[in-house]
Amino acid sequence: MENNNDSILSVHTDGDTEYYSVTALEELGEIEHYILPKTPDDKEEDDADFFRLCTLFDFNFNKILTIRNFNCESTEIISCKDTELKTFTEANSNVCAITTNVRKSPLVIRSKNIVNVIIYDQGKKVVSLAAINMHQTLDKALKTLILELNIKYNSNPLDLKVVMISFGHSKVDVDDSTINIFKSNFHNITHCISQTDEGLNKVDICKINIATLLEVGVKYENIIDIKNKELPGILANDETVYTIINIK
Repeated sequence: MENNNDSILSVHTDGDTEYYSVTALEELGEIEHYILPKTPDDKEEDDADFFRLCTLFDFNFNKILTIRNFNCESTEIISCKDTELKTFTEANSNVCAITTNVRKSPLVIRSKNIVNVIIYDQGKKVVSLAAINMHQTLDKALKTLILELNIKYNSNPLDLKVVMISFGHSKVDVDDSTINIFKSNFHNITHCISQTDEGLNKVDICKINIATLLEVGVKYENIIDIKNKELPGILANDETVYTIINIK
């Protein structure tokens, strides 16, 4: 299965730091990934990066909603008061999601070394961002999340647009029992599984995520999978991603 890719990679700069943006299909134009090729540990530097992002993309710093990190619990944002700081650790194998329908207040979500999947219902003006670490798949969580969107927002899977961006290697080693679990959960995932010359099983987690979306009714043409090989070498591994959701 080949990936859909109607994305455009752009480079922006404030004269000091370069930012890369990946804009999906035109109808997803209100949602962009802004990528920093480094992770400052100092909190003041972290705040400065947010300020530079706001300045660079003409956001009102006082009205922007920010989540530095987020935890393994799903969060629904229906007002500016719902954006208390969250944490997400790579060691935690659970999946979390942030769903929002707040308009005219850009939501900035900072994540590192994880796979982000953005689900957008243009008609209902609701956005969900699901995230997971590099060595996990989103199969169970995506099914639950799309069901919740249907129940809470009356979103039809056929109308959903999805964009994924991942860094690092998308293929991970799995044992035979895990392979059998995947095979029992999907109608056909042969294209997601490969073997090394040594006979080890490998699963492509990005392809598993796409297979999951297809299983729950999302149209293949509405899925965009952006892989690290399509990005500059500086962004290949262990990068910080600032996802900005701006519902107008």
